[in-house]
Amino acid sequence: MEISSKSIFVPWDFTEKADCAFMHALNLAKTFSKEIVLLNVVNRERFKAEIEPKLIEVSEKLKAENGINVNSLVVVGDLFRMIPRTAKTHDASLIIMGIHSSRRAIKTVMGSEVPFIIIQDKPKREKIIEVVVPIDYNDKSRVQFNWVTYLAKYFNSNINIIKPFINNNSKNQKMSANMHFARKILEAKNIVFGIKTAKRGEKWGYSISLFAREIDADLVFMMSHDFKKYLKTLEKEHLTIPIICLNPATGLRLLPDKY
Repeated sequence: MEISSKSIFVPWDFTEKADCAFMHALNLAKTFSKEIVLLNVVNRERFKAEIEPKLIEVSEKLKAENGINVNSLVVVGDLFRMIPRTAKTHDASLIIMGIHSSRRAIKTVMGSEVPFIIIQDKPKREKIIEVVVPIDYNDKSRVQFNWVTYLAKYFNSNINIIKPFINNNSKNQKMSANMHFARKILEAKNIVFGIKTAKRGEKWGYSISLFAREIDADLVFMMSHDFKKYLKTLEKEHLTIPIICLNPATGLRLLPDKY
């Protein structure tokens, strides 16, 4: 079966984490009217014949149960490379993946041109209501606002910006420029947002996780340059809030619809 462009990919390993990832994908697919693709990666060609019928059976069952198009795909190669590579090849808009370990997540996500949502549990709600958007002085942080405004439009989400406490003049100038950019984008789209500044001396990753917990966030945006550090904080704080990780190469062409 042909894979639709702009579909949502779910790496599928027949585990409970994969089930949880599908539930997150289902909420988004219903909103965007997009196809879900279950992707399994095998390391030897001979394993494809065994896995393909099992994956087709799962996809057909999920399609019948949820009334949404669910496709399946089995590819051969290295797990960490093939997930983002296959998604890019098929022009996917998003990959939603259950995390089994931070090390494996980092190896899979870093460098991907297709955004990842990393999950650890079932979605709390059908809609993404509370979104945490960390902004620092790195100008690469601006990339995420293409996606922030998109989700805010479709889910009517509350955008909660958090920025670090900075007492360095040069970094503060960069921080101010990023905040000006964020305000301009959000105000142009008539999106209501709030801004919180982290406490002086507080570790950045901890500030983000604490804020996300306080507002019962549904999603945390994370640029790839902060993703590795934040995952360690996430494990330490035992947070299960989904993270969307974006690399600087991520572009508007990947959005499910032009906006």
